Amino acid sequence: ERDGLAGSWGKMFMRGGYTSTASCLLPSALVNTCETACTWAAFPALHAAVLRSARAAIREACGVEGHVTCRLTHVYPDGPAPYYTVVVRGVRCDDPPAGEDDARIGMWLAIKRAMMASIIQHGGTSTHHHAVGRLHVPDFEAERGALCGTYLAAAKAAHDPAGIMNPGVLLGSRAQSKL
Repeated sequence: ERDGLAGSWGKMFMRGGYTSTASCLLPSALVNTCETACTWAAFPALHAAVLRSARAAIREACGVEGHVTCRLTHVYPDGPAPYYTVVVRGVRCDDPPAGEDDARIGMWLAIKRAMMASIIQHGGTSTHHHAVGRLHVPDFEAERGALCGTYLAAAKAAHDPAGIMNPGVLLGSRAQSKL
């Protein structure tokens, strides 16, 4: 284990990777992470667009300025896997009234949707390696396109005719997740 600045950075890097949905509801803050992967050629434009769209969405959804950071968690010969962390202070009280958690989740989803639109528009993936899940269904559908959707539907019909394996995730009943 390293000491000093390098050790501090390493600890924060590892801690940042575990920012979860629950942290979206920290007292006095909204914090969450959005991940993707892209080619090296796509990264400069994707990165600039994600920062722009996230900052604009933060202002619109939360009514305050926020911070957006980026770290490359994985680097491959074909491209990086940027993880964007959003931090917005002053968007929640310590004892939220009924329904306020839902409002905070709505803020995060608005920010995430804006970021994901930029990611997909600039050739990024809907997720890096954390799977699709219900939260990513709209983004995955935009990324995969109709032809891939037809293939997935045929494979699912052949291997899961009763539709019991993770329904609504890859083929979108558009079941929405609250996070």
